[in-house]
Amino acid sequence: MMNKINEPIVYVVESISSRDMSDAKRFGQLRAVFTSPKKPYDTQMLMGHARALLENFTERDFLLFIGDPMLGAVCMSIVSEVSPSINCLSWDRQHFVYTETTWHFADYFEDNNYNLFDNSTGE
Repeated sequence: MMNKINEPIVYVVESISSRDMSDAKRFGQLRAVFTSPKKPYDTQMLMGHARALLENFTERDFLLFIGDPMLGAVCMSIVSEVSPSINCLSWDRQHFVYTETTWHFADYFEDNNYNLFDNSTGE
């Protein structure tokens, strides 16, 4: 059996059983963040749950955006706190594969003298 300890993790925002995510496995081991959360959302509980799962996100890992866009926003927000860049996967309808996009938020904030948690302009 292959050693999966150092394999990247693909965090699936919302696990939906009817979706075929087999192509995403080429990017790493799949791990669901949310599984069928009930609406109306208990935002405190969902944020705590996502934070606990995503706290060890590394620059090698991926977010796979499936499901409710609000849950995707929660995951992206949390990951941006722990990783300077975020690898995201989205479905390419033309080629029928997942494609990777990397976002470098830390570069943006540093280059623009912007502090996410400070309302001042830095001038």
